[in-house]
Amino acid sequence: MSAALDSDTLSRILVIAATSHELAPAAGWQTLCCGIGPVEAAAATAAAVTTLRPSVIVHVGIAGARRSSGLVPLDVVVGVEALSCDLGVPETFAPRRIAAPAALVDAACRAVPGTRRDII
Repeated sequence: MSAALDSDTLSRILVIAATSHELAPAAGWQTLCCGIGPVEAAAATAAAVTTLRPSVIVHVGIAGARRSSGLVPLDVVVGVEALSCDLGVPETFAPRRIAAPAALVDAACRAVPGTRRDII
């Protein structure tokens, strides 16, 4: 069903994670360790998009998952909402909850069958 991607296609994929431990070894795609936190992630991602011009960006990581979540290694979760509990600023400066557009969540779940939808 899935054909191997050529090197040109792979080189246009950017996989981003907060820490190097969350990044798998590159298999032709580009990787970026963006740092922990929304400001670090936004700044590093914006710089990478400007310089690398990827066609596809995939953000991976544990997203603060707890053992009680029931997730096991290699489970795939599509975030329906981001919940930040550690920003330490009033909500007027940075909202604690940000919902993902439903159409984007649906498209991601169609692209990767068997995914779980959850708050990240």
